[in-house]
Amino acid sequence: LLVIEEAWITALNSLFGAKVEEWLRTLRKKNAAVVFVSQSLADVVRSPRRDLILESCPTKILLPNPEAESEHVRTLSGKFSFLLTLFTLVGELKEDADLESFYSTVLSSIGVLFDVNTAAVLTVNLSENTVAVKQPFGRKKDLLHGYRSDIRGNLIAQVLTDRRRHGTRGPLEILKMGLPAEIESVELLPMFMQEGQAAVLVLILDSTLAEQDLQILEAYCLQAGLVLQNRILLDHFQQGSRHLTAFTKITQELASTLDAERLYELILDRSAELVQAEKGSLMLLNEQEGNLTIKAVKGLNKKLLEPMRVAS
Repeated sequence: LLVIEEAWITALNSLFGAKVEEWLRTLRKKNAAVVFVSQSLADVVRSPRRDLILESCPTKILLPNPEAESEHVRTLSGKFSFLLTLFTLVGELKEDADLESFYSTVLSSIGVLFDVNTAAVLTVNLSENTVAVKQPFGRKKDLLHGYRSDIRGNLIAQVLTDRRRHGTRGPLEILKMGLPAEIESVELLPMFMQEGQAAVLVLILDSTLAEQDLQILEAYCLQAGLVLQNRILLDHFQQGSRHLTAFTKITQELASTLDAERLYELILDRSAELVQAEKGSLMLLNEQEGNLTIKAVKGLNKKLLEPMRVAS
């Protein structure tokens, strides 16, 4: 049991604070616990390591405070509870949920806790430099249905370059994003970025948010992005596992098959399973005649295709 008294010193001290951060991340593996002791909630709320402390210390013990009824402490307690609610919601995001459900949960949390006017998820295709909208909700959601735009030379590109939140009330900047003229303000927050391939952003429209609320929102989006990243990694792992299983199965079946026709069918069937295709065909190249001959088909009438010869 590692007890850290006067936590405000360690939370603000960059040298020792880095060591405490290491303990919070790693000591659980060594069957140890870290106890933070502080006199004020503000020490946590204002700490640059606030997110890590809240995530790594799930048990909170609040001792009686004669000043707890003061406006200042009530404000801090409200912010503290607010942060705990957000991180609880992040913890409940499921990595195996489909993307639409995942985006809906994130946006619902933002809508309820921050009372935003309109919000949506933007998915960015970096190879095509385009953006599309997902799950718009709020009072102006109809303005976003079917929204697609180029990301070059506008606020979206700036967020992707700087990897941090940006906002604007400038009509020209809003129009450059391809948004309707009825929109008065935009806040863009990064959630997830996959280098050179894709990115996911949260778009908030026409909402009055304090700077501190925007900072909390940005932290929440980034935490949700970690869950999304884990989901993508899990998908890649499962896909790789399926491919390995399919290749092993193909090798075993081909090794035990001598009949040429059966061999063609096996190769086609296992290839279709690998790419999750319902229909397909296997063709052999006749180099002398310069054409392709269909040897096996899946999901099609083989008798109709057998007479066919395809020029190579």
